[in-house]
Amino acid sequence: MNQFFESVESKQSTGLVGELVVPGDKSISHRAVMLASLAEGKSEISGLLEGEDCLATVEVFKKLGVSISKENEKYIVEGKGLQGLEN
Repeated sequence: MNQFFESVESKQSTGLVGELVVPGDKSISHRAVMLASLAEGKSEISGLLEGEDCLATVEVFKKLGVSISKENEKYIVEGKGLQGLEN
């Protein structure tokens, strides 16, 4: 055990809620679209790098049944969950 901790306790979580702000970046943009698509419910992505390959990732997830739209410089993703993607 680490010298700073005598014990570690873990509790079950009901979910993750919050806001994360990072600069626009190609790899972060791809990951943001992927994670938002696989999450359940609505996610907003601002600062998405709108390069050809990042927009191709958006199109791939749209073809898999994920609703993705752009409103006021933000991408709105209606995530389908881990089992919700279509063929």
